[in-house]
Amino acid sequence: MGIGKKIVGSKSVSRDSFIVDLCKNKRVLHVGCTDYPFFKKAYEQGYFLHEKVSKAAKKVVGIDIAHADITEMREYGYDARVIDAQEMSSSFQEESFEIVLLADVIEHIENPGKVIRESIKVLEKEGLIIVTVPNTFGIIRFLKSFFRPFDRLVKGINGALGRGRGEHLSV
Repeated sequence: MGIGKKIVGSKSVSRDSFIVDLCKNKRVLHVGCTDYPFFKKAYEQGYFLHEKVSKAAKKVVGIDIAHADITEMREYGYDARVIDAQEMSSSFQEESFEIVLLADVIEHIENPGKVIRESIKVLEKEGLIIVTVPNTFGIIRFLKSFFRPFDRLVKGINGALGRGRGEHLSV
């Protein structure tokens, strides 16, 4: 199959919509639930995944190691717990889940294999583990990475020229 050929039956779907559809009426464990450090902003602007999943699922338990964000999530009424994903099965000996959700979190974990094994331990027999990772080739990320070196160069030039506030070279 060459570049530019359409894959029959393919379609583009929103990550969040895809996840929410899979979580409908299920018991979900959301690993990395806080979107640290963006919880409050994500919640206020309507793109907080945990909120979307909570509206669709039968039950959602969120875990994360970001203490302050977990505390804040509890204040908003979420079942959120400070638990390290690499040791989570010991905290859920009496609970099991139909879905374990690892949305854009696995790349931040020291031992991803251990987290997958821990996920299997808390998962029901016919359960599902959902793992997503950021698209490093997305256009926004590409543009940010492309222009970041120029931004640093301009800052360096301004510093070298001794320019004060308001007297900046720009690109």
